[in-house]
Amino acid sequence: MIRGHEAVLLIDRGGVTVAPEPPFAKGFEDKCAMASLKGEWRDVELRRWGGARKVKALRIPEREYPDRFTGSFLHDDFIKCIRTREKPNADVEQGHYSALVCHMANISYLVGNQKLTFDPKTESFVNSPEANKYLKRTYREPWVIPDQV
Repeated sequence: MIRGHEAVLLIDRGGVTVAPEPPFAKGFEDKCAMASLKGEWRDVELRRWGGARKVKALRIPEREYPDRFTGSFLHDDFIKCIRTREKPNADVEQGHYSALVCHMANISYLVGNQKLTFDPKTESFVNSPEANKYLKRTYREPWVIPDQV
């Protein structure tokens, strides 16, 4: 789950659910339509520490690619990429950026829900040395990875 300013994004193997935060519920369907998000609208219950709330959320199913990430699909794609030198469908760089967004949200929470500014060129936070401490783990000797590899 990724909680943003205007909405909550719930991701699972079956698809994605986008649910509005209460102050932004009005006009949420229009915003989704303008962003070309397609799916089915359904009532969902979002639980929080203070209780639960029901909202109308957009469910975007993964049905266009039902077997996209099964073993045979990934193996066939890997062999094709060896032959053609193309990037695979599940490229490591895409995985890095997908995980990075989740890590940044967790780091913001760990430093007291601060608004952080991230520099994509240096892959570090420009306004928080405390947040930068969470970008890399502390290694034990002799298993240290140098800063410059």
